[in-house]
Amino acid sequence: TSDVSPTSKGLAWYTPDSIGSGVAGGACQSIAMFVSQQIGRENIEPTPWMIAAADGQIAKLPLKYIGANVYRIYYSYLTLRQLGGKHWLAWNEPVSNMIINAQRLDGDYRGSWDKNNSSIEKAGRVMYTAFLCLCLEIYYRYPTVF
Repeated sequence: TSDVSPTSKGLAWYTPDSIGSGVAGGACQSIAMFVSQQIGRENIEPTPWMIAAADGQIAKLPLKYIGANVYRIYYSYLTLRQLGGKHWLAWNEPVSNMIINAQRLDGDYRGSWDKNNSSIEKAGRVMYTAFLCLCLEIYYRYPTVF
């Protein structure tokens, strides 16, 4: 990200020449949030960029499983859990409920998740299930930072 000003929109993108591709509530944004936390940029209090990025994630809560970007959901769980506060509260219950309600409860697929036409579609049932299980165990792996 290059937008770390107090008026930040909290956007992120893969390459510097694709500035226009950053979107609020996108996977790049959630991944950049996590990286920012891991490199220590968010160690005293959240930066204006982090708050704006968290606002972007909350503004586009994934409430329907079909088409929800599981990759983005995973990184949002990681970062919003560590951020804590109102952003975590706004994210946790509705997204957790969506994930739990989408879990298969029948037959050989019991306990797993179907593919849902998201960015990891080619990875299949095992990848979907791994990412979504990791989301639901965030509480046990990461404390809140702030």
